[in-house]
Amino acid sequence: KTPGVVIAGIVQTVLGFLGVVGVIMMMYAGFLWLTAGGEEEKAKQGRTLLFQALIGTIIVLAAYTIVFFILQELTKAVTGT
Repeated sequence: KTPGVVIAGIVQTVLGFLGVVGVIMMMYAGFLWLTAGGEEEKAKQGRTLLFQALIGTIIVLAAYTIVFFILQELTKAVTGT
């Protein structure tokens, strides 16, 4: 394996982990929102956190897609297939 393929694999693993963290953050935000009990400040905090976690997860998903594409093209270039 070339260093580029190894680095791309590491980046892909890290982005996968960040995706899991994003999903956990969305679950926590939903929990905050649902358990607000009529307190507007807690509900607002939950909604804000949910929105931020969703945006972060979308960014991580886009980065994962880009890295996957680059890894695929790099593998094609190295192996010649």
